[in-house]
Amino acid sequence: MPTNQTNESDRRSAKLRLLAAAGLTTAVGITAGCQSPLSSRSEADLHAAVIRSVERELADSRRFPESRQPQRIITEPLPIDPRFVEQNNRDAGPGAYDLTDLGPGVNLYGQPQETVGVALEHAIRSAAANNLAIQFARFEPAIAETQVVAAEAAFDWVLNSTFAWSAIDQVQPAQTFAGAATNLG
Repeated sequence: MPTNQTNESDRRSAKLRLLAAAGLTTAVGITAGCQSPLSSRSEADLHAAVIRSVERELADSRRFPESRQPQRIITEPLPIDPRFVEQNNRDAGPGAYDLTDLGPGVNLYGQPQETVGVALEHAIRSAAANNLAIQFARFEPAIAETQVVAAEAAFDWVLNSTFAWSAIDQVQPAQTFAGAATNLG
């Protein structure tokens, strides 16, 4: 009886070693597949690129310290038929608009509109937060990294193994099909 218990404990320890090895192999495979060579440097590279860009802009502003006003230089008049110039100025020129009442008007209840002061920084932040192009652009680094991982996956190792064992103590009769033996052993 002690030999049976010893064999059983040897089998259990062999199974446990096999399961531990399989688990360790799986863990190593998973962690190795989850690392991207781009993730460690991308944030540092982005930070350095932003700093270089700001330094270039500051260098340009130091070269031209005086403030400049944008100017529109019209070298020649627009090629509009003189018969239509007066009508265009009347319909869409500066005299076509009543500039005396530019207030916000009334709300849906017929009450005067309220005006609220908004800081420029808040307006820019709100516009950026609600801009769909910016929201989509936030996903581009993750999408690009996923595409790199998918492309690198073409070079991943694939390990497959199958093990089957059976003990059959019965002799099987030979199978025949149209007079020819198909199973001779």
